[in-house]
Amino acid sequence: MIIAAFGLFFITVYAGRIWCGYTCPQSVWTWIFMWCEKVTEGDRNQRIKLDKAPMSANKFLRKFSKHSLWLLIGFVTGMTFVGYFSPIRELVIDFFTGQADGWSYFWVGFFTLATYGNAGWLREQVCIYMCPYARFQSVMFDKDTLIVSYDPRRGEARGPRKKGADYKAQGLGDCIDCTMCVQVCPTGIDIRDGLQIECIGCAACIDACDSIMDKMEYPAGSSATPPNTTSRGRKPINCAHA
Repeated sequence: MIIAAFGLFFITVYAGRIWCGYTCPQSVWTWIFMWCEKVTEGDRNQRIKLDKAPMSANKFLRKFSKHSLWLLIGFVTGMTFVGYFSPIRELVIDFFTGQADGWSYFWVGFFTLATYGNAGWLREQVCIYMCPYARFQSVMFDKDTLIVSYDPRRGEARGPRKKGADYKAQGLGDCIDCTMCVQVCPTGIDIRDGLQIECIGCAACIDACDSIMDKMEYPAGSSATPPNTTSRGRKPINCAHA
């Protein structure tokens, strides 16, 4: 545990909150649940439209399918976790034949509902308000830490424009102010406002911005680099763009 903790600290100092964005169980399970949501209910706009629509057979089926998948994943997670402390083969057989002890049923049910609630409903709220590791990692950044950042020199001034328009003549930068980076952010922050403690370094904003840049036929995003590397005579490291 001590080695793992120090390993996390060293990785955080170099690569930021890469643990939060790519390997933390809360993030991984949230992405899985969001994928299930997209498969059953569609993309964000389709889900908003579905939520506003009156109850129908189609809406009920989609909602039922989503929550069934969530509970199934939660159940598999709970069964797997309890299986670390009890022989898994016997546990599965006893569980479905009614021969498991009460504590096994309790803990499988507990972790099923915990997974369902955390990844299905709380999601990024766990990262922002409940997770202590988020605070630990955020205070370990230094001037060399690699982070996802917005390049105001390229993006500003923001503003909508038509594809192919001479936006430079209008005094605009590359950012079309579509807010896609905000919409896809799991913690709901605006990366254009600078580094924030809620940022988990997942780089979802990078993919969203690059997709918009491709549609506008602009070069792919702006580089995120360790601050002040150039001023100290070091070559910036291009690790991400948003």
